[in-house]
Amino acid sequence: MLATNQAPGTYVQEYSFQQSVAAAGSAAICFVGGATKGPLNKPVRLPSPGALISTFGPLLLNDSGLQAAYVALQATSNLIYMRVGNGAATADQLIPGTTGSTPAGYATGSIAFPSGNPADGETVTIGNSTNTYTFEFDSNSSINAGHIQVPIGVTAGLTLTNLISAINNSGGAVATDATVISPTAAVVARVAGVAANIAIRASTYAGVGSGSGSGPAPSNIVVVGMTGGTASASGSPSAEVLTLSALTPGTWGNAIQVQIVAPSIAPNAGSSSFDVNVYAPPGVGQNAILVESFFNVSCLSTDPRFIDAVLVNGLSNETAPSSYISSSTAATGIPTSGTYALGSAGGVAGADGVSGLTANDYVGSVNGQQASGLQALLNTDTLSIDILAVPGVSNATVINALLNTAKARGDCVAIPDPPFGLGVAQIVAWYSGQQPAGVANAPAVPFNTSFGALFWSWGQTYDPYNKQTVWVPPSGWVGYLAANAGARWTALAGAANGVIPAMDVEYSPGPAERNLLIGQNNINPFVKTSAGIVSMGNSTLSLTPGDPVSDLSARRAVLYAQRVVKAATAALQFLPNNANTWLRFEALVNGVLGPLSSQGGLAQYQVNCNASTNAGSPPNVMNGYIVVQPTPTADQIIIGFASTSDGTSFTNSATSVAGTTTGS
Repeated sequence: MLATNQAPGTYVQEYSFQQSVAAAGSAAICFVGGATKGPLNKPVRLPSPGALISTFGPLLLNDSGLQAAYVALQATSNLIYMRVGNGAATADQLIPGTTGSTPAGYATGSIAFPSGNPADGETVTIGNSTNTYTFEFDSNSSINAGHIQVPIGVTAGLTLTNLISAINNSGGAVATDATVISPTAAVVARVAGVAANIAIRASTYAGVGSGSGSGPAPSNIVVVGMTGGTASASGSPSAEVLTLSALTPGTWGNAIQVQIVAPSIAPNAGSSSFDVNVYAPPGVGQNAILVESFFNVSCLSTDPRFIDAVLVNGLSNETAPSSYISSSTAATGIPTSGTYALGSAGGVAGADGVSGLTANDYVGSVNGQQASGLQALLNTDTLSIDILAVPGVSNATVINALLNTAKARGDCVAIPDPPFGLGVAQIVAWYSGQQPAGVANAPAVPFNTSFGALFWSWGQTYDPYNKQTVWVPPSGWVGYLAANAGARWTALAGAANGVIPAMDVEYSPGPAERNLLIGQNNINPFVKTSAGIVSMGNSTLSLTPGDPVSDLSARRAVLYAQRVVKAATAALQFLPNNANTWLRFEALVNGVLGPLSSQGGLAQYQVNCNASTNAGSPPNVMNGYIVVQPTPTADQIIIGFASTSDGTSFTNSATSVAGTTTGS
């Protein structure tokens, strides 16, 4: 029975005849390895080889992770890659500038028609003795020379709109804001500074009223002159106004250049604003080109165009977040214009963290809310996995952690990789814990789990990025087979579902050697045949006699059954624990296991959830029991074959002959 103090959830207990129910969802191949870019210790789902390269950088010759992922992605659009690193560093650069400066202020004023429309011929003059614009209200298409026409509308609001348009199109020193509140318009200087403190005057009409200038003004035009403009104040030089960094660790960031320039022309752009242009190579070995631009950003945290936020979130209807850089503002100020190369001239140089990887980096750890390595893959609520591997890493500590991770997750099979260069005797010794001479960090005891399967040997392929042939570990080819097989209960073996697109394998064992590998041990070999290079084994690493999931296809079938059962029955959580819910449980399970059985995933199954299975259980615990029998595979084919003398009559009756065994 399950403990009664567990949190609410759907729980299934594993017995000798069934396996625990794991999270349902779209299964995926998951590889852990090094890279030259991309996030660290964060699983990233990738749909294509191109997405792999753009996210994690080009294929490496000193780490097999990306090579294996590239092979598997030839057959799937659902691969998860998680980068690990030791000594990985993010390229950055300190940007100098000035702090404590005061931007120039903008003068403001207003124009209002409190008593309705102005009369024909009235004027509003904006400016001073050297820069003056006179706007004349007109209802008869007749205006004085040198004046700018403002058609009188049917309402004061329309006339005010016409005035605003005329002011904005005059090329003068002022502009109005975008919102007109009739019958008043706020007027804002186009350029900041003390020069914007200019007058607004209304013409004489009917000899009454007053304006901001000298002389009488009409009562239905009230103006307030332009005031409040101030000059900018210079700040103090600073060695660091902000730090610009590559978006992820790695040497790729050392190729990024960032240009800081004066602000582009925009309405009301503050004098503390600046533009950021990002230059980076579009591909390996190519020259840097302009890839991103961010206009009129600032180092002021209250500014809606605050650079730290803009680079992370982008700007609505203007620009996307940066795919190359992030920033950290050290002080409110203005960075010095110039072009800055990340990772040089005092900046931190980017580092990949690949060459220094240790077993601890792959195994990982949990520090507060931060998990690394394989420990970051334990949450089945956020990630569903079918095949799990650390490609090319044969360290016993890492392999044990890999197998334990698969078992703890309960939804996937781990594929440990043997070292490169072993012969038949050596791989058998390595697998069985005999620690062959010259093989470092070999297992000290035999593997024994149905949550893992061992394939051998490495396969050769062509690396289009490094333009040479490379050896890819077995896990990469198994990932390809698992993705290409379709149904998850299909045996990843034989000419039908076990052909890998490798150019060659290290060694192709003969029939007697295959009997040693797969007949007497649990090592699934790749073999050269007329059909191509074929996987000739279907075993897990289980050493338990009579284990019903000792076949890899059986283990994967049961894992898939667990996924679909848990997904189907999740809707029953928090429903009444009574006969109606029990019947629904059986119906839901039959609904998903029935098709699985008819399609060949299960030979047979049985489900029970009733008063008997729930007798003695706590009121809040519902027990359902499912027995499944995986469909066996024909890994050995017995052919009865006999020869006969001349004159013998052939009939449809069975002929008893000695059997001959073919297969692995």
